[in-house]
Amino acid sequence: MTLEARNLTLHRAGRPVLNDLTLRLHPGEVTVLIGPNGSGKSSLLAALSGTLPFDGQVLLNGQDIRQIPAPQLALRRAVMAQETTLAFPFPVEDIVALGASRPLPPARIAALLSEVGLKGFAHRNAMELSGGEAQRMHLARALAQAETGLEPFWLMLDEPVSSLDLAHQVAVIDRARAFAAAGGGALVVLHDLNLAFRGADRILVLHQGALVADGAPSEVMSDALIARVYGCEAPLNRLPPEGPFLLVQAVQPSARQNPALRA
Repeated sequence: MTLEARNLTLHRAGRPVLNDLTLRLHPGEVTVLIGPNGSGKSSLLAALSGTLPFDGQVLLNGQDIRQIPAPQLALRRAVMAQETTLAFPFPVEDIVALGASRPLPPARIAALLSEVGLKGFAHRNAMELSGGEAQRMHLARALAQAETGLEPFWLMLDEPVSSLDLAHQVAVIDRARAFAAAGGGALVVLHDLNLAFRGADRILVLHQGALVADGAPSEVMSDALIARVYGCEAPLNRLPPEGPFLLVQAVQPSARQNPALRA
């Protein structure tokens, strides 16, 4: 079941955010969206999930996503947004259960919480969780939705590690890889390039609303691309078989690439 965008264009407040994007994603892969702030990553994920209006087409298995009723769409994809505000003090287990399209037994919800490092959190007040704990709770909710959905299912994760420590960041990326290895599709927005290199089968690089690179990390990433997109000098290292990685200590702002950084 492919997920396809054709001539996808999106405006916000009269400003173009995505410019005539065409791409096709496949289940069985982790696709990571990277790019600087404001490049359109979250907007692209939202458009592909059907949660944001757009011009052009988004097709899920050949069907226009805007023509799929919301209950049916929920059986095909789960979205984990950057920020989710809770208005009521629900128990954590209730938040996870909200993702499921059919009732899950308490033991299964507890198991999903354990998968994301929240063992014993089922009865905790969701409004009292730390930022990282809340982020992992919403990942468990998305996994519950995937478990009760139709195959192949799409996980769409918008900056799912932004509040997490290193161990949990790696665990989330590895969980996305396991999901894809089992036949699902994973679309993940990340800022950390090393995590992107670790987790991605395919990287989409966005810059000013345009898709400027698309392919395996080892094939598309280069010093020149990073300088062009991020406005900094960041020599890529390569360590077979793991692939490319960056040493943050070696990154230098480039005044030539990014005039705003000039002294």
